[in-house]
Amino acid sequence: MYHAGRQECAPRHRWAGVRDHYLVHYVLGGSGLFRWRGAEHRLGAGSAFTIFPGAFADYEADGEDPWHYCWIGFHGRAVEHDLESVGVTSLSPLFTYDRDSQVRDCILDCVAALREPSGRDFALRSLGYRFFHLLARQQEPRPANARAAYVAAAIAFLNRNFSHQLSIADVASYVGIDRRYLSEIFRDATGTSPQEYLLRLRIAKARELLSDTDLSVAAVAQSVGYADALYFSRLYHRKTGAAPSAVRSQ
Repeated sequence: MYHAGRQECAPRHRWAGVRDHYLVHYVLGGSGLFRWRGAEHRLGAGSAFTIFPGAFADYEADGEDPWHYCWIGFHGRAVEHDLESVGVTSLSPLFTYDRDSQVRDCILDCVAALREPSGRDFALRSLGYRFFHLLARQQEPRPANARAAYVAAAIAFLNRNFSHQLSIADVASYVGIDRRYLSEIFRDATGTSPQEYLLRLRIAKARELLSDTDLSVAAVAQSVGYADALYFSRLYHRKTGAAPSAVRSQ
């Protein structure tokens, strides 16, 4: 985080030039013009514009109802990717957040954090991630891609959490859709149910542990989400045709 601030602009207050970092202005009230790549955009409360490093930007407050805004400036190796992931690019530098006051509050908290004598960098880093989280949270999957996005989120969740006690209701809750709908679109996309995917994933992970480590069968069972080693052994045998102890001996 480079800097953050807030300003009530005078009528026709204008800035034009190039920045060496990313700079997001969030309009709190009033209106003004943002000129970017030959296009002119009139923005009001709840709107924001992003200036990209090295690109010429020109913005000006309205003559009758000048805007006041807050801003944050930042840089980093992952910033361009993070902005793109929330729909902000050099070709589409505008966004709107008017669902509540959290983006405004986040930026104003950055302003306050800059005055802290200690722990400032941790506070700013945390607030930076919060800012991106707020923008990401309002990104809804487009209807054409929603099913694929839900299935991808479910698979990622299963891959990360297979070692825990899981129900498909847990997965559906994480993705944010009904359990039955998740099962339907998951099967359409993968040819199998979420339950079967989880089972195959656990068996594959167990096979790796049995082959590559000296963990006991009970420890392997725990590692892939089964508290009962006997149940795990029977399940493993049913799915693979071999007992875990046989795999270990091989």
